[in-house]
Formats: sequence, C-alpha cells, structure tokens
Amino acid sequence: MARISTRGSLFALDSRGFIRNTASVKLIRSPWKQVIQAIIGGTQLHFGRWLHSVYVRGSVAKGKAICGVSDLDMTAVIGRLLSKSDFEWRDEFLAQISKTASFISSIELPLYTRNQLLNRPGHERERFFLKTQSVCVCGDDLAVTIKDFAPSRRTIFYASSLTERLNYATACLRTCTDTERTCRWIMKNIVRAGFEIVMEREGKYTRDLYPCYRAFSRHYPELSDQMRRALKLAIEPTQDVSRIREIIDGLGVRLALEWSKNPK
Repeated sequence: MARISTRGSLFALDSRGFIRNTASVKLIRSPWKQVIQAIIGGTQLHFGRWLHSVYVRGSVAKGKAICGVSDLDMTAVIGRLLSKSDFEWRDEFLAQISKTASFISSIELPLYTRNQLLNRPGHERERFFLKTQSVCVCGDDLAVTIKDFAPSRRTIFYASSLTERLNYATACLRTCTDTERTCRWIMKNIVRAGFEIVMEREGKYTRDLYPCYRAFSRHYPELSDQMRRALKLAIEPTQDVSRIREIIDGLGVRLALEWSKNPK
C-alpha cells in the first residue's frame, strides 16, 4: 500500500504576482549531483563547442528529490541543427546512465536548438519550465531572456492536452511492457491536470503532487477519493492494467470533460 507523503509546496509569488524560481545549484544534492555531472560530461563530449547550456529542473533542482520516486529532468540547448543521430546518441547514453543510477525513477534530457526554445510558438511549456523551475548547470542561462509567468491560462499545460495524454497512455497499456512506468506517468499527469483546472480559482501554482491533490479536493470533494487513488498510483505504480484503466476511464475522462467546459 502506497504511503502518501505530504511533502510538497506552492510556488512563491513575487510582489507583482509572478512565479518565483527557487531552484539553485546549491540545492542539488548527492547522489543526484554525480549523475548530473556525468550527463553534462557526456553531452559536452558529443556536442563539443555546439553545446550552449544544460539545465536541471523540478525536485532535484530544489533539493527535494526522493530516491526511488523522483525523476531527473534535464534540458540541453544546442547551437546547431539537430540530427537523428543526436537523438539516437541521447537515448543510448541515457540508457547507460540509468543502469548505474537505479535510484532515479526516470531520466529525461530533451534536446532543443536555441531558436526552438526561445522563439517557436509550440515551445511555451519548455520556456515556462526553464523560467520558473530550472537552474542552469552548464553554459549561459537563457532564462534571463524569457518573460515572467503568473498563475494563469498561460501556465496550463496538462489539462489542455489531457485527452491526448489519456489516449496515449491507453495505447501504451495495450502494447508496451513497462506498465508501471506508464502508470506513474499518466497518474502524475492526471493529478497535475486536476490542479490546473482549479488553479485560477486558487490563485497559486504548484507541480508537487500532494498540494495538487489537496487543492483539487477543496473544489471537487466528490472526486477527492478518486484523485487520492491517482495520487497513490503516481507514487507507487501498479502492473494491474485494470486499476490503471479505472482511473483513466473514470477520473481522467471526467477531468477532460471539466476542462472542456472552461471558457477559451
């Protein structure tokens, strides 16, 4: 039975109502620090002078990572066009790193060109993460060039794409072998989407799962038990596809419906 941790917090806002970034290199702890250094080193070897910068975000960058639960989310910005071989190298490299870092739930290292990250309309989510939740651990920090964010529809990314994410998870459950990874991923998405639906009413922002659950439950007490089950499965995923589908087809679909009612 998963034990729900009450850890997590709301993002602090500055005097103008913008989200403050509390991530810091000083907060990155061992053993995460050693893995990050290894990833930076490998990325530098592959891209050489074309590596512009590398970032760490989320709980690791805030010193709140939990071994066996937390992901390691990093981003690399490259100063040249990316090729298929770059992504093939990245996947193989991270697979090797993961074998020596079993305490990490999963490791992500999306690759972007500088132009993609700063100027493409479809990369607002990445700019948001860079500005509000990331710390630069190598190279020149691009976050200083990105506009500030306040809790608003501009910071909603999970609820707006929840239907697509539910469909993707359902397809994965039919075809993939890593059921627990799919379970953890979609349950995190559901919990965070639930918070986004009530975020503007709360006037606050968080990605931490427990505060997301608590805020959603205040506005939808009739769905609190279902959201609590989703939270548990995000912390301790299951291989039981029927349990996962019950949440996807029940709470997940309900949240997608609630989002569709919101004015555009």
